[in-house]
Amino acid sequence: MAYTDNSSSRPCALVVDDDLGARNLNSRLLSIANYECIVCETAEEALKAYEAAPENFDLVVTDLKMPDMDGETLAENIHKRIRICRLS
Repeated sequence: MAYTDNSSSRPCALVVDDDLGARNLNSRLLSIANYECIVCETAEEALKAYEAAPENFDLVVTDLKMPDMDGETLAENIHKRIRICRLS
């Protein structure tokens, strides 16, 4: 997993997939589209990355079937955190 300070003007994507090939492909395609990419192997890693700097992320791309947490649950958890941040 790579954390970066997204102080650049490029949008930032959180890419989550337990398959190395899929992670690499998605991050390459997003980089071509001018996205800065934070790449995580597990949903737990992705949640930690998101919690460290929620304001950095513009897009989440996730695998649907992962061993620790499915992509839908990950998206729901991130969505809950977005609402909590807005209420604070």
